[in-house]
Amino acid sequence: MVGIKYSLRRRTFHRLCRFSVLCACVMSLPVWSAGVRRAECFPVETSAPELRERFEAQMLAALDSEYLYTLIGGLKPMTDGGLRAHIGLMYRYPDLGGLRELQALTKLWSCGEDLYTDVVVSWMDSPRPQDGGKRRATLLLVNRPAFGRVVDRKQDVFGPYGFTAASNPSVVYYAAWNSRNNMDRNRMQGYLYGFPDHAVEWYASVGPELSRMSQPEVIEWLKKNSREISIPLFESPLPGAYAFRYSVPQTTEPAKEDVQLQARADAILNEYRARRARYIGPGKPGILALIRDWYDDGSGHCSPANTMQVGLR
Repeated sequence: MVGIKYSLRRRTFHRLCRFSVLCACVMSLPVWSAGVRRAECFPVETSAPELRERFEAQMLAALDSEYLYTLIGGLKPMTDGGLRAHIGLMYRYPDLGGLRELQALTKLWSCGEDLYTDVVVSWMDSPRPQDGGKRRATLLLVNRPAFGRVVDRKQDVFGPYGFTAASNPSVVYYAAWNSRNNMDRNRMQGYLYGFPDHAVEWYASVGPELSRMSQPEVIEWLKKNSREISIPLFESPLPGAYAFRYSVPQTTEPAKEDVQLQARADAILNEYRARRARYIGPGKPGILALIRDWYDDGSGHCSPANTMQVGLR
């Protein structure tokens, strides 16, 4: 009888141990925001009226562009939008007024812990002669859950640099643009911008060859040997902007991943078009109501995570 009681206690103890280990493992996984109250999602109500006005213009410009796929669904873990109005600008030291205004808006790009923003400056390849001594600055927007997933999924690319899901996205961004290793640079950029694996790996494989060419030679080589897949935006991209497009070999048929990405992007864009028509215009609720309602889980709590299933069947 004593032996039976001891055996039962031992089995119960082992089960409790296993349960404790399971709980510890689950709790050690990255935990993203479950949502914040509406007023805490893009908290413009506490800002000066002129700052709120600039932020709302910036938010609309972002959703009209490739930032849409970072804000909704996380298709693009990271977006930096070039010189689009309200998103980026050119500046020349010592006049940093416009840059500081852009930086002041980043504190409003907050909705729990799932979004990260910064203002990034192109300092390695600028100022360029054609820019009259000016440098480019633009809004960097990161969907943290999507960023964390791709960094952890592609540890063979990001791990050697010490990057994990918890890494500062700005540091990862600058490494992706400034690594001396051409293949690493192309792979990091491709994955951070949400391109399919096969496209990223192909472009990285031809990167060393392209790096030995002049810019006109690169353009000519790509015309002959690749075709571009472009994800549609609400508003056409500026000339020369990266937008949301990538290259694949000229001779290949669209891969399943390309078709799936296009279908999901179409669903997100169609949903945005419908919401934009209802929310934007005289007498309508406005851009802040649009994004908060889209992020709302129905209980008054908002998070980008509530849009991660948009376009999925």
